[in-house]
Amino acid sequence: MSRQRGLLAGLPFLGFGILFVVLTVVPTLRGRQTLFWPETNGVLLRAQAHSYWGHSRAYGSLHGEDYQVRYAYTLSGRRFQSTRLSFRSVGYEEFRRLGRPGDSVRVYYDPSDPADSVLFPGEPPLAGSPLFLVGLVLATIGFVLPIVALLRPQG
Repeated sequence: MSRQRGLLAGLPFLGFGILFVVLTVVPTLRGRQTLFWPETNGVLLRAQAHSYWGHSRAYGSLHGEDYQVRYAYTLSGRRFQSTRLSFRSVGYEEFRRLGRPGDSVRVYYDPSDPADSVLFPGEPPLAGSPLFLVGLVLATIGFVLPIVALLRPQG
């Protein structure tokens, strides 16, 4: 492998690695911010849990829950609606505690953009994210390949 090709070979790895890391870090940082957002009372308009079952050659049987919500809240005389539950995963028991449509819920909103809100503040785990780990590996390969190409004796 020529020195120039070795330098260029690392670019796609580095690029995709950085992209994957950013795609996981941004929601984590956003979720962390919700821990400091002010709260207000809102009204639950819709709360539905959908179970799904599937099959994959790679993973076998798949099962999960998908939660859909809609809630409304008022700030300074202005009414907002949102469908965002959280930036982190929410378990069924936690979701169930929201109650039924018409019940009061605690809403956490972004003071710089009150239309942005969640019902469950908190951040997703970063270190355990497969996309984050793949991004780190790709970025490392993209960083190491050019160094190896530069250190390799010409011959």
